[in-house]
Order: sequence, then structure tokens, then C-alpha cells
Amino acid sequence: MVLVTDSSACLPPALFYHANVRVVPIRIILPNGTVKETAQSIDEIYRAMAAPGTVTSSPPTLADYLGAIEGDGFEEALVLTPATEFTCMHRVASMAASLSARPVEVVDTRTVAAAQCLVAAAALEAIAAGAGVAEAAETARDAARRTELVAALPELGSMPRTAEFAAKEPSGQRRGHPLLRFVDGVIVPLPEAESSGAELDVLEAAWSACGGPQADETVIFHGASEPLARELSSLLGGTAEIVSFSPALALQMGVGCVGAAWTKSS
Repeated sequence: MVLVTDSSACLPPALFYHANVRVVPIRIILPNGTVKETAQSIDEIYRAMAAPGTVTSSPPTLADYLGAIEGDGFEEALVLTPATEFTCMHRVASMAASLSARPVEVVDTRTVAAAQCLVAAAALEAIAAGAGVAEAAETARDAARRTELVAALPELGSMPRTAEFAAKEPSGQRRGHPLLRFVDGVIVPLPEAESSGAELDVLEAAWSACGGPQADETVIFHGASEPLARELSSLLGGTAEIVSFSPALALQMGVGCVGAAWTKSS
């Protein structure tokens, strides 16, 4: 069975290059051309985002998903997508699945980024243990229900997905670094940090209160802010893997974001 997911899932190399994994690319449209979002192109994309000019993104196409589903060597496919509230990928992947003659399950992970990575890791374990596509899909849904994500974003209201929170803040009292929790496809604000520089403490408190210390696995993610990621990792015990945030998501959430995702123990 092949597991198909997209490049926003923050997969570490061990998963990205796994024999049973196919990653369909988000395309980043730069002022001087279009590149696929890969580990090799991240630095180029972030440099373009920091320079003058418009940078946008385009999700994987129907052909991308169908090609990954029907690739050689596999008889079944499990497709994992980000939450439908954030992207059209689930709809496009479902269309691709309907065109394939192979058994295909498409699962909306109800989350994004490193949390989607954790769902993929759980599903891949089930596949390695011999699960069929229906069982692997149910494993993914169970992991999705138990997976949490919190993040500190760089600037409230500067990106499309956070502008709604800026509008709700009283004039003159808007926070520079919103703290968010992603729950079942919905962005929920976390309590405001008591002082500037205490944002990571709020993330650590949310992680601790929501099963983080007993979690099956925790992943730290960052968008061109590795020092903050290492600081957060230290707060959470220093053992979590650190991965780079998808530039496509950074276009929505802001360069400089940092956060944690974890799968609560079943």
C-alpha cells in the first residue's frame, strides 16, 4: 500500500523518503518562476519571501494525486490531507480517488503541518504491520482525534488566516505574537503571554495540560526560526524532533512561527 500526503505535512527525511510514501508537491510561485516545495527548495523560497515581490502557492493538482495513487508497485492507497477548512486538497484528492480503479481511502486529518506528519507516522506503522487500506485509514482517523497542535505566530493580522483575530482585538491592544491551538479544523486562541518573550511558556503550558508529557510522540516545527524551536524543545524535555515548517503554510501563518504537535497516548 502507498501512503500519499502533501508537502505541507513537515515530514522528516525518514518518512519523506520511505518506500511506501509518496509526497505530492505544493508549488510556490516566485517572482522569477515556480518551484516545487521540497527540502532542497525551502531556503530559496524563504529568501524570496523576504525579498520584494509577490510569493504565492498552488496546491497539488488532480494529476499529482492520481499519479501518486496509481504509481507502480502498490495495489491500494491511503491519502492524508490537511483540514478542509485550510485547503481544497481533500476535495481534489477525493476526486482523484474516484478516478482510480484501485482501492483508495482519503482521510481528512483535521489538522495541518507537523500534526499531519504524526498522523502519517501512525498510519505508516499500521501499513508496516500488514493493515489493509480500511484499517490503516481508521488508524489515521484515530491518530487524528488524538493529535494536538499549538503555535506562536509572528504578527497578528499580517496573514490571511489570522486577520480575523486582529479584527477582534481592541484598538491599541493588539498582540504582536498570537498564540493558537488547532482543534478539529478550527483555530482557537490560547491565553495571551504575560510578558514579551513568554510566548513559549504558554505553548509549554498548553502542551502539559493536554497530555504532552505522556504523548506517544512530540514534534517541534518552525518557519525559519530554529533558535526558538530549540528553546521550545528544551522546555518540552529536549527529546522532540525538530522539523521545518512548510513555506506554503508560512505564507498563510507567517515566517518566524514556532510550535509543537503531539499525539496523546491512547
